[in-house]
Amino acid sequence: MSNRLKILIIDDDPAVCAIIRARFETKEGHKVSVANTGDDGLALARKEKPDVILLDWMLPDTTGVAVLESLKGENRTAWVPVYMLTSRSTMADVEKALARGASGYFTKPVKLLEISNRVNRLAEAA
Repeated sequence: MSNRLKILIIDDDPAVCAIIRARFETKEGHKVSVANTGDDGLALARKEKPDVILLDWMLPDTTGVAVLESLKGENRTAWVPVYMLTSRSTMADVEKALARGASGYFTKPVKLLEISNRVNRLAEAA
């Protein structure tokens, strides 16, 4: 892959983080950072300026929607595509996330090929 992306995963499930990280670092050659809380995720997003963020809805300290709103409300992170990655799958949840600026919505259990294809389209466009 010629365009290496910086990917930030904000999720409190270590297994989900490990699976996604392994896929993107080993197979795709991207750089992956992980945060397990909303506060840590916001701090990493501000510091590392990722190319894409995968964000869980349910975090131990806040909601993914609150993190999304913070990201989209700041000039330095507003442009970053944020994809929700969650077990919440009602149409109301999807619509709420998209209305607040999410670029897309993936449901758990994780479908690595689907996530990989979407993220790699970003790399190809870069």
